[in-house]
Amino acid sequence: MKKLRSSPISLILIVLIASVAMSAKATPVRARATLLSLYAKSDAIMVARYDKREDSGTNRVGDGFTAVTTKTYFDVSTVIKGEPRKFVVIEAEEFRYQIQKGNDAPTDAAFVVGVDSGDLNNVPKPGDTVLLFLKNDGDAMTLADERDGVRKITPGEQSIFVDRIRELNSIFDNSESDSAKIAAWLVRCAEQPATRWDGTHELMQGFRHLEWREKADANGYERIDPSVSYVHGADAANALSSELKNTLTQILVNSDFSSLTKTAGISEGDRELIALVKRWDPKTAANYLLGQLKSRAFTTHENAGMMYKISELLGDSRSADITRTYRETSTNDSDAPTNSVRSAASNADLLARTLDHFIRNAETSLSNLDSIQSN
Repeated sequence: MKKLRSSPISLILIVLIASVAMSAKATPVRARATLLSLYAKSDAIMVARYDKREDSGTNRVGDGFTAVTTKTYFDVSTVIKGEPRKFVVIEAEEFRYQIQKGNDAPTDAAFVVGVDSGDLNNVPKPGDTVLLFLKNDGDAMTLADERDGVRKITPGEQSIFVDRIRELNSIFDNSESDSAKIAAWLVRCAEQPATRWDGTHELMQGFRHLEWREKADANGYERIDPSVSYVHGADAANALSSELKNTLTQILVNSDFSSLTKTAGISEGDRELIALVKRWDPKTAANYLLGQLKSRAFTTHENAGMMYKISELLGDSRSADITRTYRETSTNDSDAPTNSVRSAASNADLLARTLDHFIRNAETSLSNLDSIQSN
């Protein structure tokens, strides 16, 4: 039974029934499904335009909820995997709870994970371009993943996703997939911001899976995100060559220094990339970024992005604290009145001193890292 998310309407909120929420507590917390895991689940993958969504009937009414059948229509532009189609209709059942103003939600209601103010921008709406990940269900097709089977993409990202998925078609063309080819494919995903998280998260979880195997930890599964490809990710991490690791390090040092925004923070893909590089070469990456920081050639915003990455690579809480102070000072500077010349000058001086403080502290941390590695 598929439950598609929709935008909040008045006081009606879409929810999942309690039994689903209760069963979820026994499993690891999952992020959004990766491209590799979605591919493995799918009989067909298509680029489509979200046309419309409509209610097609009410199935039943219970105590405080209504179960509604919906149909969502998509116009297909490109079939990347599977048989040619011109359109797709996804039929689903959706639970809606009526919540009266001033009252709490029903005690047996569990709200859909991920539908919040930050996530709504990624929920597709009519006119949006999407990737559809579908599986055969008799004569019909259903979403391969109930939560992530529809992924909103921008027109600029479309060619990136099409190329990566067609590469998987080639890799999985034979019954025996090549782990080294999958590892190289995940690194190619990491090269582009649109697919960086798909590659880096898959590899990070793969390394955790390998560690669980080595420690023979009976509860190790609790630390493996079930949204990744359980077998292929671990095998790819194991097959990650020194050359591919060096490529990931270079992707990090050349990544966008300005990705640390006031609102969204550093991207999920960059977070995972930092965590990966930290496993094999934090010194090289941190040294490079610190050299860029010393050049004083970047904006305050870009400096903050580099400072965050350096502190994460070094695993240094003091550097993280200094970075936080720098960001807060930068925010105060941008919020200051335009005619407050003295305040702006004071903030600029404080930013410069904070940056110097960060550089000295990072250099000390790097020296300590050298000492640890030499012993």
